[in-house]
Amino acid sequence: MIIAIDGPAGVGKSTVARCIAERLHLPHVNSGDLYRAVTYLAIMAQYLSPLREEAIILLARDLTCRIVEGVLDIDGIPSLSELHTDQVDRWVAQVSSLPEVRNHVTEKLRTLVRESGGVVEGRDIGTVVFPDTPYKFFLDATPEERARRRFLQGTSSLPYEELVKEIRRRDEIDRNKPLGALKQAPGAVYIDTSDLTSEAVCEKVIQIIRQISENRSRTDMMNHQNSTLDPQMNTSPDPSVPEQEELQEIYLKTLEEVEEGSLVEGTVIEINKDYVYLDVGYKSEGQVPISDFDTLPKVGDTVPVVILRKETADGHILVSKKKADQRLFWKTLKDAFQEKKPIEGKIVREIKGGFEVDLGHGFSGFLPRSQTDIERVEDVSPYIGLETRFLIERLFSNRKVNIVLSRRRWLEEERERKRTEFFETRKEGDIVEGVVKSFAPFGAFIDLGGFDGLLHLQDMSWGRAVRPKDYVKKGEKVRVKIIKMDREQQKVNLSLKALKEDPWTHFEERYHRGDVVEGVVTKLMPFGAFVEIEEGIEGLVHISEMSWVKTIEHPKEVLKRGARIQAKILDYDIEERRLSLGIRQLQANPWETLHERYPVGMRLTRPITQIFPHGAVVELEEGIEAFLPAENISWTERVEDVTTLFQPGQEIEFCITRIDKKRRRIQIGIKQLSEDPWKALAKAFPEGSEIETKILRKEPQGIVVEVQGGIEGFIPNRQLCDPAVETPENVRDRLKEGDTIRALVLELKPSKRRLILSIREKERKEQERELSKYLHEGEGETTFSIADLLSSSQEDESE
Repeated sequence: MIIAIDGPAGVGKSTVARCIAERLHLPHVNSGDLYRAVTYLAIMAQYLSPLREEAIILLARDLTCRIVEGVLDIDGIPSLSELHTDQVDRWVAQVSSLPEVRNHVTEKLRTLVRESGGVVEGRDIGTVVFPDTPYKFFLDATPEERARRRFLQGTSSLPYEELVKEIRRRDEIDRNKPLGALKQAPGAVYIDTSDLTSEAVCEKVIQIIRQISENRSRTDMMNHQNSTLDPQMNTSPDPSVPEQEELQEIYLKTLEEVEEGSLVEGTVIEINKDYVYLDVGYKSEGQVPISDFDTLPKVGDTVPVVILRKETADGHILVSKKKADQRLFWKTLKDAFQEKKPIEGKIVREIKGGFEVDLGHGFSGFLPRSQTDIERVEDVSPYIGLETRFLIERLFSNRKVNIVLSRRRWLEEERERKRTEFFETRKEGDIVEGVVKSFAPFGAFIDLGGFDGLLHLQDMSWGRAVRPKDYVKKGEKVRVKIIKMDREQQKVNLSLKALKEDPWTHFEERYHRGDVVEGVVTKLMPFGAFVEIEEGIEGLVHISEMSWVKTIEHPKEVLKRGARIQAKILDYDIEERRLSLGIRQLQANPWETLHERYPVGMRLTRPITQIFPHGAVVELEEGIEAFLPAENISWTERVEDVTTLFQPGQEIEFCITRIDKKRRRIQIGIKQLSEDPWKALAKAFPEGSEIETKILRKEPQGIVVEVQGGIEGFIPNRQLCDPAVETPENVRDRLKEGDTIRALVLELKPSKRRLILSIREKERKEQERELSKYLHEGEGETTFSIADLLSSSQEDESE
């Protein structure tokens, strides 16, 4: 007998095949082990990188395997467990896709089980390897169920939704393979294992096999009889290819296992203090102890019982209500498992890996920790003693009753049902009740009956909401209004503040610009402080509105969160819901009368509080400072770095030079304590006058000199001499630093601190004066000429 079992991954082929092989005492062969063996040997021989197809085909051809005591044994393979490694997994698909390799493996499989028979599983066993066997089965299950099994087994790190997608993708690939494609063989019995345990599938397959065998025996006998009567007559179909409809009918008629004894309905005929007596249709009545009833029946009621023995030593029929209850409840469990309906139970204690659940009537189930709740279970104490509902994941294991439950799947389905109902019956604007489930920085999640709605932080209060926990508590029952529903995404936004009137609606009836109000500081920010003057109305005190004179770096310097303060309303915008407040307006502005206390020209002495290269700062009074720029230190000297002249804390005398109330700036000066020497110089030496100078230094463009009052002047090179008489270079070489020379004032502008001098113009004027002198002295002579004068002047200079 050769039994072919095909089907996709995750339907339980291996488990079912092993079970059938054990029950029927047949060898079990997994075709995948042969492909993995070829792959393993190719890895050992280093035929895979690069891929050496001819060598791999020879490995498949020479592969030696046999059945030893019902177990597959392959030469060169220490253990079948060696075939299930990551490296083999990586290459087996590529190796099995080689046509010659598949041909050799197919022949090996046929040779292995041709004589002894066996249960062979794979994906093309019924279509390619053993297409003529009458015992062909195709096991299947929905992608969702296969993904759920893998998810519960923990064999994949993918989430459930991704597992479903991956299984669908793999099925599509397997169905379209050019070789060994996954498909149901003609004549194969199709079994959907989605709602069945592997034990139940095994039992059904064995019953179908037995039925097929019986049918074949009857057919063979009939054919034999017919052939005896008429050797030419043989109308039987090919027994190796039974009709699909016949096999499916056999499958659907498989019988459920029945417990010992009959289940009957007994009628209550008498009740005493110890027993309830039942008429079960026999010559004697049955009796049931009062303790077996949770609720005592009345005479005439019917009670289900199992007949254990028709007659006892005292002549009564022996019945059991407990066994009847168990049998009926077992049917309820099976129906619930097959129809995916919830059952009720009580979590009684924690055990390894999860919890024990009492289902009643002597049945208990195992609830894995991962299937206890939608969220991760950290603390088990709230679940002990919990009476709730479950879905049955499994009824059998190793041919024994082993009930595995899932509360999580029931909760998810219940949540989905309630969500669907909610979106079908509710609309925006409805007021609903929910329980605060959890918090996030942006709000709170409200349980609306198995699914969550979002109560955003900004929808908790008309005012500035900072922490969700300030408005709702975990586990608290709250009334909220639906403000937004996304039926496509099935999301709902809730509001707590929408249940109250917007306080800004009547703002102008209670408040006006200039009003002094009282409020609580709710938040301190680098740019200011928020103050709530009533619930839902919050204003900002900008940092610039906290003090007239003090420089505040952060509001925390003058205010504290939670403090109650007074402030003045400066402005508001109802549409934008903005309110501007000020606290400095509650005091007089010292800048308004500053010019009265510190008039321009007033002399003062104060210590330096801050100093910079470009100036220094002094404090006139608390919060009011004045600035001394570098250019206001000296009339004549250019100050490059103020820090070289003064030190912090050093007292200096100065006078007020300028007050800018609008910009709140005060400027002071030291040089203004005395008269401007430039103006005095301009009065004493107007342009065109001569002045005595002292050479300070030579520069490429001319010579820098000093005049009285410490004022520097400049003689350009072109003004050093008359080029017709002498070159500027000769003059520069002749003059030395420290020499005293006289020069003519060409340009003097005090406002620009500009003084330009000229030796050339001074000498020209001297020549004019001398010429004029000679002209006046020789008025009576008629033979004197200018040439004579110039000649005379040159002689004087040579002397």
